[in-house]
Amino acid sequence: MIEIIVTEEGIPLIFNAEDWLKLREEHRIVGSLVGCLAQTPYQDHFKGLPLALLPEEATLLRENNVARLINHASLLKSPSSDVKAEYDKYCEKICDEQIECLMEERKRQITGNLDNIVAGKQRKLMGLKTKKKKGKSKGKCDEQISTPTETTVTIDRNKVLEEELSKVKPPPKSAICVQIFTAHPWLKSEELSDVKWNFPSSPTELLRYNVFRHFWQKGYFLTSGMKYGGDFLVYPGDPFQFHAYFVVICIDKNAPLRPVDLAALGRLGTAARKSIVLAYEGNNKEINYQTLKWSPIK
Repeated sequence: MIEIIVTEEGIPLIFNAEDWLKLREEHRIVGSLVGCLAQTPYQDHFKGLPLALLPEEATLLRENNVARLINHASLLKSPSSDVKAEYDKYCEKICDEQIECLMEERKRQITGNLDNIVAGKQRKLMGLKTKKKKGKSKGKCDEQISTPTETTVTIDRNKVLEEELSKVKPPPKSAICVQIFTAHPWLKSEELSDVKWNFPSSPTELLRYNVFRHFWQKGYFLTSGMKYGGDFLVYPGDPFQFHAYFVVICIDKNAPLRPVDLAALGRLGTAARKSIVLAYEGNNKEINYQTLKWSPIK
């Protein structure tokens, strides 16, 4: 079961990358990435883990027994000396592994380029000089090799290889980048505790959740519609591949809806090239939907 960590502010978060992928591919739960990328922490154009879920998404996953809403007591306090020691040990291990990989890659490059290295040493011992002269094409140079002073020079390839490999030095550990954790690797299971989840707790929240669940059960992907002034954006497929079809706005059936509001919503749908869907609760507690669309005046 997927573990959703709920913050003190009530925000459901996913820290595990495999859980994020599973939610998106198998359960059509998109959420919103809110973390920074480990290699580029000083930009905000591309986000990384953790994944923040809408309360509707967390409630849906909980009701379908896909996820468990929890918190960790240890996340609310400073790490102990044992955890710090374990972290330092892990960083040391990661640095050693990366240095070993870098050394192996450098040795592979030298071995693959051994013919050119040997040829260069032969030219040097034979007194050959490689000069550059401008060719016919602008900006290009052709190689011109002078006449050798000796007929042939024999070089021990194995000795050259040993000399070149001996020059390979490991990089300093300060230059090695250690991946920042997105999921705490040393949390103890006995510190887990279920969160008391109260969403939906009001008629407005209940309407939002019922609308979200309705479209989700129809096979759509949903995200927050805040950037269009709505509650949800509804996609026919993954938002990475499709544009949204609908901007869904949940309204109170007893709240007044002025003509100017309808005009504004109609203009929004035309400008965004999306259908505006008004969702409200009917007299029999069922959810009714009304689509707004501009119609030309004839």
